[in-house]
Amino acid sequence: MKNIRLILLLVTVPTLLPAQNLQQKIFNFWEHVLNDSLANDTVWAETSAGMEEYMLLFPDSKKEDELLLDLAEIYGRLNRPVKQWNSLLKLLLLHGNSAHAPLARSLLDSINNYNTSKVLDIRHVAALNQALEKPPETDYRHAFINYLNLLVNLDIPSVNRLAVNECRLYLRLFIDDSEDTALILFWKGLFEERSGQTNRAKLSFKLLQKLFPEADVVANSYYQMALLSRDDPATARNYLVELINQFPEHPLSARAQYLFAEIYYNNGALDEALNNFRLILDAFPNSPLCPEALIKISAIYEEKENYEKARHALKQAMLYNVSDKTLKKILKQRIALEKSKSGDPETLVETRLEYVSRFYNDPEAPGQLLAAARESLENLGDREKALQLLKRLIDNYPAGKEARQAMEMEKKINNGQ
Repeated sequence: MKNIRLILLLVTVPTLLPAQNLQQKIFNFWEHVLNDSLANDTVWAETSAGMEEYMLLFPDSKKEDELLLDLAEIYGRLNRPVKQWNSLLKLLLLHGNSAHAPLARSLLDSINNYNTSKVLDIRHVAALNQALEKPPETDYRHAFINYLNLLVNLDIPSVNRLAVNECRLYLRLFIDDSEDTALILFWKGLFEERSGQTNRAKLSFKLLQKLFPEADVVANSYYQMALLSRDDPATARNYLVELINQFPEHPLSARAQYLFAEIYYNNGALDEALNNFRLILDAFPNSPLCPEALIKISAIYEEKENYEKARHALKQAMLYNVSDKTLKKILKQRIALEKSKSGDPETLVETRLEYVSRFYNDPEAPGQLLAAARESLENLGDREKALQLLKRLIDNYPAGKEARQAMEMEKKINNGQ
């Protein structure tokens, strides 16, 4: 069984086999190798490589479902769970009505649940199951797009490099459909970017921009190019300007403007950063990035020691309908600002209490309440308020270490210490 791939090359010579039987005879050859009881790991490795070549030679093979199941078996024997997982997923999404689909689903679930080298994180499982519960797509091209789209959304680091080759295979099959070609070129660049193939990703995005300048995904390709060029701020800014100028109404334009400002900020150009973060508020007033821009504006003003404007920016940020995560970020930044050398002790206490009121069950709430009690006593000289806050802490969070500290502090206050 040595030099199996060399045998394949000999088999593919037209003079040796009738052209009309070529595909079937090559398939039969690999099936024979697969079922050879004397085969070892070296043979399995060569067999998998040969089958992969077969799929490239005959991308529209009627035997693809059977071949994918065979490959999954070989990858299992070679302990390559990522390739095994991908073969099974591809079989299920491209050939959902195949007689091999039930076995493929069972094997895929086994890999997801029991393999020691798990392919999926817990966050992937729900999305994968949702995709697999849909009725099988009967149109092969649409099924292939759904398969690639799922890989994009799952964003599994170990699968992204394999996904590049799947994009190439799709382009080989359906290059004439310009709308889909633009999308697949973008996905190919995205998979290359995610798998660390930076230069290849840039070339894929540039090819997309050259061939399909009007496609919807071109705007996103400019954004990705800017991300890939962050170490070269001038180049990154050029791509962002291109995006904003060509696609001013695109949803990514606000994000591009934010990244544009962030590049200035990270390079210490505070005035340019400030102007560009402000531009987000003016040009994209309804963007969900406005609160984040105000957080950055506050940080810049704090660096410039303009504390009043820093406070005002954070108060503005709180007027937006923000997520709990962003609200915590704003409140913590307000607390840090008031703790600085320019801080206002009374505002600091009130901000801590606002944090506790909004996030009553947060692990940090007892600590914020204890700190507010101490600051009321030490910085404001308000003994009654300090005792009131300590009692609130003891009553509401009796099991925590902060409650024990509060009881000790309460005792000292009552003893006049």
